[in-house]
Amino acid sequence: MTTDATPPPMPERWQITVPELSDAFQVEMRRDDSSRGLWWGNQEVGSAERCVGQRWAGIGRDGKSLPNEQADDGLFPDPDAALIRVRDDWRARPVRVSGVFGDDYWIEDRPLAGVASLWLGRIHLGYIRPKMNGMYTAFTTDDRPIHTQDTVNDNVYADQDRGLMAVQHAWRTHLRRILRLPRAHD
Repeated sequence: MTTDATPPPMPERWQITVPELSDAFQVEMRRDDSSRGLWWGNQEVGSAERCVGQRWAGIGRDGKSLPNEQADDGLFPDPDAALIRVRDDWRARPVRVSGVFGDDYWIEDRPLAGVASLWLGRIHLGYIRPKMNGMYTAFTTDDRPIHTQDTVNDNVYADQDRGLMAVQHAWRTHLRRILRLPRAHD
């Protein structure tokens, strides 16, 4: 017996692994195929964008253009080549560790976005943004302001370390909540 079943619709976005990039990165395929996102853990760190014809542009973290130096037009012949350039730029970015957090945490300074992000391995925990007078505001990875007892006033922290510690604390609180662990005082 045959049926005229319509195939289920394709999702708007889905992720795949591209062996040339390594298993640590995921590529977000987008149904319209005009762009493909490069993901490191829970953050998109760049993309390949379709340009004229079948040529692709590499776009790094925070919208930074990453041209193909071997091509007159700066474009790449395919999306994988553009994503490899994005991956290489991501790997080369300056990062640092701080004795305040330990070696498992690292800080990514993002001058184009005007923020510093706190990471735990491949997990982006959140970021801080400088304010006037050396103060900082802190946000979760999904851009929600972080409020703790350490604030000077409503999400304003006295220095970078206190802001980043608020990010770390917010992540730990979130993790305890989703794992249904008892509340701890840290």
